[in-house]
Amino acid sequence: MWEPPVDVFEDEFEVVVVVALPGVSADRVSVTTESGELVVRAESRLPFTGSRRAVRRLEIPYGFFERRIRLPEARLETGARDLLDGCLILRLRKVGP
Repeated sequence: MWEPPVDVFEDEFEVVVVVALPGVSADRVSVTTESGELVVRAESRLPFTGSRRAVRRLEIPYGFFERRIRLPEARLETGARDLLDGCLILRLRKVGP
């Protein structure tokens, strides 16, 4: 298992979570919440599998991953979800006082 890097931004209206997922398609990403945490799961597949190419260097992590991000103590509602420039961007709107 590996964990992608994450950035979290917050203002008075929303929490924005950015997860670096180069090479991972949006349909392979699962996002849920569990016990006050945002849970992002997916699989980063090794390109060129089944080819006759020899691996000379392999620095990019591949395989299944799960990343848990502690959410702030606020009522949050799921907003926009985009995959842009290799990053999953999740917007969580703050609801109520």
